Amino acid sequence: MHNVYKPKIIFLMFAIGTLLALFIPSAQADHIDELIRDLQAANESTRQQAVEALGKTGDSRAVEPLIAALKDPDWKVRLTAVEALGKIADSRAIEPLGMAIDDSSLYVRQAATEVLGKFNDPRAFELLTKTLKNQDIYIRQSAVETLAKIGDTRAVELLAAAAFRDQDAKIRQAAIEALVKIGAPAIQPLTTVLKDKNKDVRLAVIETLGKMGSFAVQPLSTALKDKDANIRLAAVKALGKIGDARAIEPLIATLKHDDTILSGIIRMAAVEALGNFAKLGDSRAVEAVIAALKDSDLYVHHVAATVLKGINDPRAAAALVFRPKPGLAG
Repeated sequence: MHNVYKPKIIFLMFAIGTLLALFIPSAQADHIDELIRDLQAANESTRQQAVEALGKTGDSRAVEPLIAALKDPDWKVRLTAVEALGKIADSRAIEPLGMAIDDSSLYVRQAATEVLGKFNDPRAFELLTKTLKNQDIYIRQSAVETLAKIGDTRAVELLAAAAFRDQDAKIRQAAIEALVKIGAPAIQPLTTVLKDKNKDVRLAVIETLGKMGSFAVQPLSTALKDKDANIRLAAVKALGKIGDARAIEPLIATLKHDDTILSGIIRMAAVEALGNFAKLGDSRAVEAVIAALKDSDLYVHHVAATVLKGINDPRAAAALVFRPKPGLAG
């Protein structure tokens, strides 16, 4: 009996599946059409709910109606339309979203800026580039946050420009924090900015690189040769905090050859930085700090002596016992 009914059951299931396959798309189409009609409702809440529902469908047929909803008189409907278009991510929405950046509502402007970051399209990126020059500080900040999420080479270059060029301190700080989070990909653009003619810009770059760990050792080492003493000093301190052994030789060179204005202060900082490596047992650093006992600057001499007292190395102890007077080669 079981075998007699089995073919019939299979046929019935197949028939039901076929009917559902025919019915569901039709029902979905009717649902989308109904939602599109609701966009013309007098009640703004009904329009907003319809916009939100269209975004959840992910259906390409919803794109054009949602673009039209970007011009709705109610800002909440426009905001929801921006978010819905972001969910569907159809390229037809890029230019309309670019226009939404100039919306009368701050919330809509910010949302449009953020949503553009979801499109892997040159047009969207170009629009984001323009927002960095927007007079509205909140839009520029949204652009910085969006570019930080993208994180590719193009985004990093724009963030570097914002970090050191934007007139607002909050934007600069946000861009700097974004670059630090991005890490290694941000090094090359920052290295380029280190050549800027403005020393304040270069100093800001040094401070940023100092937060980026070992990735930044090479450009910071290069900055030890900067013509401005304050830049060199900042680079020495940054390398000391990072603690990467690749910085030892450049720091030793600075200790030996920096004899310009503020050179004593720079050599003191180099001794302190090398002291961190000496405490870890690096022989090169220990010898460099011992040599600094002969420095012509009394303060450099005393800093070297202080550092050596904290090093558990017999060479340090012997150097302190027989240390020469500052500036003498004894």
